[in-house]
Amino acid sequence: MAVPSFMKSYMKDSKAVLAEEELNSGVVKDWIDSGCYIFNALLSADIFKGFASNKITCIAGEKATGKSWYCLQAVKAFLDKHEDGMVVYYDSESTLSKQMLDQRGIPSDRVVVDEVITIEEFGTKVKQLLDNYAEATKEEKVPLMVVLDSLGQLTTEAEAENVAKGKNTRDMQKQQVIKKALRVCTVQAGKLDVPIFITAHTYKDIMSFIPQDVVAGGEALQYAASSIIMLTKAKDKQGTELVGNIITCKAYKSRFTKEGTKVKTRLRFDTGLDRYYGMLELAEAAGVWKKIGNRYEVDGKMTFGKTIEENPKEYFTDDVLNKINEYVKLTFNYGTSSSKTFDTEEIESNEIGDLLED
Repeated sequence: MAVPSFMKSYMKDSKAVLAEEELNSGVVKDWIDSGCYIFNALLSADIFKGFASNKITCIAGEKATGKSWYCLQAVKAFLDKHEDGMVVYYDSESTLSKQMLDQRGIPSDRVVVDEVITIEEFGTKVKQLLDNYAEATKEEKVPLMVVLDSLGQLTTEAEAENVAKGKNTRDMQKQQVIKKALRVCTVQAGKLDVPIFITAHTYKDIMSFIPQDVVAGGEALQYAASSIIMLTKAKDKQGTELVGNIITCKAYKSRFTKEGTKVKTRLRFDTGLDRYYGMLELAEAAGVWKKIGNRYEVDGKMTFGKTIEENPKEYFTDDVLNKINEYVKLTFNYGTSSSKTFDTEEIESNEIGDLLED
């Protein structure tokens, strides 16, 4: 179709482009592997992708659910992918240390830590950082990632002033302040291909008929973030020894996968996020392997699930992973024709069928 002259004039003046051209902020140019196949599926509807390279991803949960752990896992994945990359880590809880980075194999010389107290301070600093990044030369512009850990701990300048004056008064404009802080960086980060990772707290909304978990940050965060993953945890034990946590991850909001989808991940105290945890359930749901009793039929042989979990690389070959990924794209992807949503708990209770045979 020929573009009318008045539209050409408008596009020239406003720098707008046709949708058939690659949009700077709308297109996801790259993905960062989270280090866990099933968590990648929840984030991107693809076990080989992960979180978007130019969007806001939020990890939300109650205290001690592993929010900072997932955040640091994302930092490690980003720096592993980009050997010349840098991360600016806005720490509002004063918890990050060089020891924590070293323990997780994160190069501390490529992480800039900036402690922030107020939302306004965070917004101003991020805007300054992205402005400087936009003006940097091509040689200087190394891959950049921004982290805020956590949004819930930030106050506003008005609240800080009230505390200083001994007043116990809430800032009723806090939501507007959060909106402003996130608004200044969302589009710019998208254009500059800068991922932003945010952790947030959840709380029970007791005003609901049935109390539900709600993500702190209100509508501002829900509008700005492309993905909000809500975490809940259960203890992971070997005998009586606590070795980690089994964390249920729910797509509270997503532009890439079906909202409400839930998966379980394992976070071990010694080795971190388990790459293959949950893949047995995916393989069963995809019809790649058939579960009979407490064993799986693999290449005509009956094998215990524990054996597969102890030797995942031997069983999860490229061919098996690709077959599982076809199921993931069909089941997790937003906008697919299937109405079914993957849920680990349903797999465990055998309430979900083989979607590929539907």
